[in-house]
Amino acid sequence: MKKNILFLLFILFSVSVYPKSGQALLKLKIFPETYRIFIAGNEVFPARDEEKTKKIILEKGSFKIKITAKGYQDKEFDFTLSKNTLLEEKLEKNENFMTLLSEVKTGRQPKSVRFTPDGKYILAPLLDDNGMDIISVETGKVFKRIVFPKELALKKGFVETAVSVRNNEIWLAQMHAELVHVISLDTFEVKKSIPTQGIYSKVILFSKDESTAFISNWDSRDITVIDALNYKVIRKIPVYGIPRGMVMSPDGKYLYAALFNKPKVIKIDLKTNKIVLSIPCGNAMRHLVPDYSKGVFFASSMGNGKIYIISFENDKILKEKLVDDKLNTIDLSPDGKTLFVSSRGPNNKKTYLMKGPEFGKVFVLDAQTLEITSWLWGRNQPTGLAVSPDGSLLAFSDFLDKNIEIYRINGTKP
Repeated sequence: MKKNILFLLFILFSVSVYPKSGQALLKLKIFPETYRIFIAGNEVFPARDEEKTKKIILEKGSFKIKITAKGYQDKEFDFTLSKNTLLEEKLEKNENFMTLLSEVKTGRQPKSVRFTPDGKYILAPLLDDNGMDIISVETGKVFKRIVFPKELALKKGFVETAVSVRNNEIWLAQMHAELVHVISLDTFEVKKSIPTQGIYSKVILFSKDESTAFISNWDSRDITVIDALNYKVIRKIPVYGIPRGMVMSPDGKYLYAALFNKPKVIKIDLKTNKIVLSIPCGNAMRHLVPDYSKGVFFASSMGNGKIYIISFENDKILKEKLVDDKLNTIDLSPDGKTLFVSSRGPNNKKTYLMKGPEFGKVFVLDAQTLEITSWLWGRNQPTGLAVSPDGSLLAFSDFLDKNIEIYRINGTKP
């Protein structure tokens, strides 16, 4: 494209709000918002559009785009504009705490992520697609898609996983079918499917010896208890609220569950199946992660954007921290020093299933003080999040972009 044409871009925009013949509208959703953009070596000045996007009219064709911002790494790439297009990009910070290794395209709506125990693969259940993508960490590509027969595939709703090292199995919850699928960790073949006897089954938690599995059921407002060795439902525990994340007490006698529709975490006596205590927390409690070495667990609140540290010993909140809007998944580094938190950002005004005005973020917290030590941009709705078993990698899903991002946590072993 000729430079003199690019020089007139701003004038073209100012005299017409619609592309003419041979032109196209380029909408820009780029973070940080302080970016500067250069096309074919010339800086251009897009006009602000609705919400966080900007727009500019360009002559159709191929050109090189460069995006810069203070404190961020430059990004440069070739681009072809043949029709009206939305360009969504983000820049990486100059700080060296984490380095982006790869972005992997998946099926629709990757809801959660989990590393296999050997750290070689990432499990990504697909909420709006058939089954689960298995991503090779080495290649940064989808290694295999686990698919299900048509009658199950049409229901979709593949949501969360858990891994049993003892049984060499992956358990995958399909909430719309009220099933948990048992998958071989060696071959990634489906072995069997277990009816949960609940409605909208989501999170799976194994007991410490992995002989028992607990499944939180969103709509039936109870927790299914399954004999994980014989694949039989033992009982169901009513919780009178919407359960999601769960953790076991260090002695295995109690189960803690986050309630999404009530501002509390409940404590269940597994001998009597009764709720013995409620811990007041924020709204829309979502995810719980234990640190048994310190006798605490962490809890995330989507409703008020806080992270809590709660004592196993006295069930008291030891610390809380306001982090960001719409917190989702949390995970603790293997050394217990760092807590990673995904934040999907503000919702779309119509529905959270549509892209919102901003990209989400992933925050890095000091696990003792809950102070934010770092953060990075995700894309549209960072949701699932996991740290690799050796602590060297972080993976998270961009729920509305069919995308998994993999970062190297610098300063850890390669």
